[in-house]
Amino acid sequence: MVHRHVLILFTLICDHMMVLISRLFQVFFLLIFLSGYQAFAQSSASVQVEDYVILKNGRRFDGTVMRKLGQLDFEQIEFLRRGETEIYTPEDIQAFGLGTGEYFRSMDLPSTPVKRFVQVFYAGEVILGKDHENFYAGSEGDMKLLTGKSEPDGKGTEKSYKLTLSKLLAGDCLRRVSGQIRSSKLNEDDLVWLFRKYYDCKGGDFTFYGKARPPYLLSPIVRVGVFESGIKSHIKNGDRKDVLNSSPLIQGYAGLSIHSLRRYPRFSADAGLSFESSQLTWESQYVGSSIKVTGTEEMSHSFISLPFLINYSLFKTRKKDFFVGLGAGYGISLSNSDFAIQEELVTYSDRILLEEGSFTTIRSGGFFYQAQAGFLVNLPSERALTFSVLFRQLGDYYVVKAGTNTANYHKLDFGFGVGFRF
Repeated sequence: MVHRHVLILFTLICDHMMVLISRLFQVFFLLIFLSGYQAFAQSSASVQVEDYVILKNGRRFDGTVMRKLGQLDFEQIEFLRRGETEIYTPEDIQAFGLGTGEYFRSMDLPSTPVKRFVQVFYAGEVILGKDHENFYAGSEGDMKLLTGKSEPDGKGTEKSYKLTLSKLLAGDCLRRVSGQIRSSKLNEDDLVWLFRKYYDCKGGDFTFYGKARPPYLLSPIVRVGVFESGIKSHIKNGDRKDVLNSSPLIQGYAGLSIHSLRRYPRFSADAGLSFESSQLTWESQYVGSSIKVTGTEEMSHSFISLPFLINYSLFKTRKKDFFVGLGAGYGISLSNSDFAIQEELVTYSDRILLEEGSFTTIRSGGFFYQAQAGFLVNLPSERALTFSVLFRQLGDYYVVKAGTNTANYHKLDFGFGVGFRF
């Protein structure tokens, strides 16, 4: 009969868990669907397999531009073709391109007396480009330097680059992008996004070189964590002393991370499914006015949960990101008492009673709170490793009885996790 009740309870728990998992994956698939953005097939430059140069007479040669990893600023280039290397300056060629999609044009700039290799993001009626840390916009013979200085605009003061962009993008589409101009910062992501919106409205003959960053990225993430589990008393009456010894708790986690948000670049969020198991040993003692109860119980414990975390980046470099996170989740526990016995001593009669049977109750399910702090190391192809310190609290998780006396305890988990973001 007991086995039948356990089987029925286990079946109900599994059914409940499957419903939760199904709902979670429905949300994940919806996020994946929404994360897609419209490709500009008619206006996007094709990605080149090889680097190339375009001479002044328009002839194109494929080869290799000799450069450092990640280099995007060039005073001159060394171009390897058919085993021979040629050095080109901005005065020698019309343009060159990299196999990763970046395009550089030899241009006159207002801040320099000689031509420069300018990385061009958008080429059309209005060009958007960059030379070292400076951004420029305008026409082929009249590029304007975009600066962060403040200038009067008739209504007060405004950043100079915003006033310049408002003039360059004037026309029927200015109304569509005026909000982006006001909220934009002087960086590559914001400017490329602004010009994408402008040319999406304007259309016409233009070319985009490179890859426009979407509003956010959605990446699978897996993690392995090791925890130490402890308890904190919540309700405890009388002279109670309970000690929980737990084997190291190993947690496996798989989920999705939404990150690199355009509007909120410091924020990210993780949601997924985790599973963990451990062995618990309870040593319980209660001393009353005329009775003393001691007990030992050994339990097998598993926990399946759906955690959710919102993270905030404290400090970020090109390769590392230091972050903190807060969140919550819902979990279901599966536990089984392997051995349990209590000894009851009546002090005035020296009578000892032994009673076998579980005296610890573990919550079958409920919500929990969690926090983390750590850092992320960026790898090639937008992959990343994460290292984090994790903390979790499950309220009123354990109920431990000693005779007629009852104590309630919170479950506290503290550990370390290593993850991989695809």
